[in-house]
Amino acid sequence: MARWRAWTVVMCVLFAVALAGGDEVIEFAVPEEGRVTLGVFDSAGRLVRTLHRLATEEAFEVGVNGFMTKWDGRDDRGGRLPSGQYHVRGYLVGNVVISGEAKHFNDWITSDADPMIVRIYDFAMAGPVDVVIVASVAGGGTVVARFSAEGGCLWRRDIPGGTGTPVVAVGGGRVFVARGEAVLSFDAASGESVDFPAGPPGAEVRALGVLGGKLYLARAGAIAVRPLAGGEAEGDFATPADFTGLAVEAACIAGVGGEKLYVSRWAGDFGERDVPVPVLSIAPGSAGSLWFVGRDGGQNFVGELSAEGALLRKMTAGEGDLPPRLIRTWGEGDSFAVLEEGAGAQRVRVMSRLPDSGWTIEWARSVSDVSDFGFDTEGGLVASRGASGSKELEFRLDENPLTGLRGTIRLRAVSDVDGTRIETADRLPLFDLGPRGDCVRTLIQRGPEADSLRVFCGNGSFVDEFSVTGLRHILPIDAGGVDLP
Repeated sequence: MARWRAWTVVMCVLFAVALAGGDEVIEFAVPEEGRVTLGVFDSAGRLVRTLHRLATEEAFEVGVNGFMTKWDGRDDRGGRLPSGQYHVRGYLVGNVVISGEAKHFNDWITSDADPMIVRIYDFAMAGPVDVVIVASVAGGGTVVARFSAEGGCLWRRDIPGGTGTPVVAVGGGRVFVARGEAVLSFDAASGESVDFPAGPPGAEVRALGVLGGKLYLARAGAIAVRPLAGGEAEGDFATPADFTGLAVEAACIAGVGGEKLYVSRWAGDFGERDVPVPVLSIAPGSAGSLWFVGRDGGQNFVGELSAEGALLRKMTAGEGDLPPRLIRTWGEGDSFAVLEEGAGAQRVRVMSRLPDSGWTIEWARSVSDVSDFGFDTEGGLVASRGASGSKELEFRLDENPLTGLRGTIRLRAVSDVDGTRIETADRLPLFDLGPRGDCVRTLIQRGPEADSLRVFCGNGSFVDEFSVTGLRHILPIDAGGVDLP
């Protein structure tokens, strides 16, 4: 389009003439390089046809007074429009710069290949600092994925839908995921599927444990035992409550049911352990101890019980921390991880024991509910909306050198099956932000410069931020009226 810069003519009479085939020829002039978006509007100002979407020079024929294009008198769905007066107008998009800035409110995502986690159902440790999580993802569906402190997501696999909340356990070099009555097995290192005969269908699996080549499945009022190598299944044995948490040690099986702790030692009957607080989650410790999440005075904490039931330690959440909900351990209890949850956010923290018996945080990752993200009163981005965010903003444009006019434009962000983009208030697309079209909420905010904006797109898992500068380089195109017979 550079050869049109030398034009000394102003915007001429822009017109449409009927061709023999019934198409209308639209002619217009542009003062500089850029991409052209052009639309047809009816007498009420409604967009009825997008003729060009960010088109380059090659999309047009060259006429006496500029570029030429055609319109067949049909709308975007291919239907013939009624007779009447129509107007053809659009924009020339010049040197507008778009850059991706950040992904907010989700530490689990470091690349586009990572699962877009929305909510973590359950997790297990797969090494001193590795975890395996089972979680829902943006757009629907459930995945199981292994994460490490340094390598991020090592592998992920989709989990079939079903009833019940999925649970996960790791042991014997395998990852086991149960949902409803179904049990799936994966290689812990590679994530490859491994056949596992879980036995005949039974009640919903509510908790899992692995020890000594056996998988323990807690169901309503019973625990089923299945050998990892297959073969004949061991019989079920009764439990005094419906266990929703399970900890399996060499000489002990412990379960949580109704916020009470039950322990069976040396395959004896289960007895209720006298714990003075409600118990929410348990995990094996060292020397017969048990880690647990308890609730004291409405506040959740992490504690450790000795084999005799004495409270060895109690760790409460710091100010501003999320309360713990689930606890998992590795090995002899020298590493543990907690799933913390509250105020629309979840965080997994992995901790290990120091030589002086203290604890250090190895790594932590969090995800927040961003379905209602917005801005606070100072314009800062928040996961849960403070002040309402803007859906449209108006900007001042540069003067058009052909017409001498300087106008304004109202912009908004849109995400659909065609991707995420910025378009005008009357739906003319101006520039693309990316191919992802899964955003369920989009907001825009003025940027630091007068002709810049920031775009925020949330897909339920995270909020994607874009920076757009140079908006003054968008120039209006008026290609005149068309009388459709």
